[in-house]
Amino acid sequence: MADEPVVTVVTEQVVPAAQPGAGAAGFTDLAAANVEIARLRAENAGRRVDNRDLQGQIDDLKKQVPSADVAAQLAELQTQLQRFQAASAAGISPELLAANDQLATAKTADEMRAAREAIARLTAPAAPPMVNPPPPAAPSQPLSLDEQTAAALKAGNLREVERLNAEKLAGLRAGGTT
Repeated sequence: MADEPVVTVVTEQVVPAAQPGAGAAGFTDLAAANVEIARLRAENAGRRVDNRDLQGQIDDLKKQVPSADVAAQLAELQTQLQRFQAASAAGISPELLAANDQLATAKTADEMRAAREAIARLTAPAAPPMVNPPPPAAPSQPLSLDEQTAAALKAGNLREVERLNAEKLAGLRAGGTT
């Protein structure tokens, strides 16, 4: 008997219990299929909730990180700020910077002439302020005979020079000094 082969006859096929991912072909029992469908639906709902949470986190991060347009605008504004600060330190007016930018972006001859005139006007030396000279101080004492004689001689008025010399001589004879 030890040499006789063992033969088994199978009359019924046994299908294993439903396994995840077995598909519709793996279920012969409707109740087991409904249980698997309910499990998959719950799993799917949980993933949708997780996805919504992740999408909310992504949206929050997008709000914190500026877009490329905003980042470019921010960089341009920072460059302008640095330029204005450097110009201020160098004593260059914002108007002169604007005129320089106008010249750099000018495309027509008229625009270039207008920018050149603005730059020339802004860089021209300032005219000295017009100041009225102070009035001459009034003499506190009348001029002496010698000063009057020197002024008459300078003016070329010889008659006045003779008259003043005569007056001086008369004062000397009288004993006074003038």
